[in-house]
Amino acid sequence: MLEHYLAALESEQPGVVNEAVMQCGLLLEKGTLEDDVIENLLSKLVKLFATAAIDTQSGIIWVIGKSQRQEDIGKLRYLFPAAWELQKPDLFWQWLVAYENLAGSTILQPDLSIFEKLTSVAGSDRRLGKALPRFTPEGV
Repeated sequence: MLEHYLAALESEQPGVVNEAVMQCGLLLEKGTLEDDVIENLLSKLVKLFATAAIDTQSGIIWVIGKSQRQEDIGKLRYLFPAAWELQKPDLFWQWLVAYENLAGSTILQPDLSIFEKLTSVAGSDRRLGKALPRFTPEGV
């Protein structure tokens, strides 16, 4: 079944791609995928991010958060500059939720500048404004 969704990620139809991303996230959420399969899936999604529609980009970030593997924070870090460039509050919100799924409410040292940026736009998105105070820098 996963192979079907991975193939659908290469479709030229945005709706098909978005549905495939969501289904991959649901499979990941079940916790039955092996680490090498998860890594392959997330690598494909990271590559897809730059050319995907905004709904699919949000879904990609959501799927990364579903991995529940702290090592996947690097993928979120990699995607943040592209999300920042787009200035879409939904991407920022989804990024924050995914980060919390992977790191909890601790802001890891390499992510301090990202959280500064998120804080700078928190006034324009109520969800960010309410959620950001839950996070504290590592070691504080």
